[in-house]
Amino acid sequence: MGGCNACLARIPYATLIATIMCVLGVVVFCTTMYRGAGLAFLMFDHVFKMRLFWVEAVQMSFVIVGACMGAIGFMILTVGCLGWKQCK
Repeated sequence: MGGCNACLARIPYATLIATIMCVLGVVVFCTTMYRGAGLAFLMFDHVFKMRLFWVEAVQMSFVIVGACMGAIGFMILTVGCLGWKQCK
């Protein structure tokens, strides 16, 4: 039991929780911004009768920014886990 507690004490729980929160934030960011840009496109198209072709590029940029934020979160998790060593 002492060996198991030693292993569990070395797990970076704060980094793991921060990564989960980061991933959830990225998912919320991507979905709301993508949907908001789509609704703005529909509003301009139906209400103002304007065709904005750059809205698709904005939607994709939101997805790319979100993917970069998620990748950085997983990189931070990897760095946090590098200090964790295998127990015998």
